[in-house]
Amino acid sequence: MKSAAELKESGGKGVGLAWTGTLLASMYFFWTAYHLRHFAKVMGNTYGTMGVALPLSTRISMVLPLQLVPLLMFLVVGFLIGKELLLQDKRMTLAITLFTVLAVNIGVNVIAANYLLPFQELMEKLGR
Repeated sequence: MKSAAELKESGGKGVGLAWTGTLLASMYFFWTAYHLRHFAKVMGNTYGTMGVALPLSTRISMVLPLQLVPLLMFLVVGFLIGKELLLQDKRMTLAITLFTVLAVNIGVNVIAANYLLPFQELMEKLGR
């Protein structure tokens, strides 16, 4: 770790940007977890009233946001904060933050796409 004198001498370049990126990413993760949880409840109610047989992946996706996603988001935010405290290269921490946001975004989109599988199957049956 750099001493306070070394950090002051370098002007603390990138520290504010790296922490801002971590803060924005953390806010995005909590917002995403909230909306994914809400979307899971809405889609669960929709499928419950339709009486559609759900594929296994969709049933798993209905449970994940309600149980595991909030926990995973807290763990990811803890990882981001720990990374900021432990790593000195702020370009590296910013890159890790961006890759983490990308990975979480891809995971959330996969979960959300699983909600729409029964609709896709229903449309294919109607089209035949």
